[in-house]
Amino acid sequence: MTGERFVLHCPTCGKVSGVAPTTDPDDIDDVSSEDAIAEEVFESEAGPVSRVRCPRCGRWLNPDLAEPE
Repeated sequence: MTGERFVLHCPTCGKVSGVAPTTDPDDIDDVSSEDAIAEEVFESEAGPVSRVRCPRCGRWLNPDLAEPE
């Protein structure tokens, strides 16, 4: 999920358009932090879980709520 445009269906903000930042330093776009949809892995009791962050409200959400634009 890097370097692509996504629509995030945030329960708080509704549809939020954004970009998943690239991890390749040779492929850096002009992605502002306001448009960046961050992805991170967290530890839970059931094991590691992946979450994406809404660029508007900062809420961590299930990655199933993000779809390619």
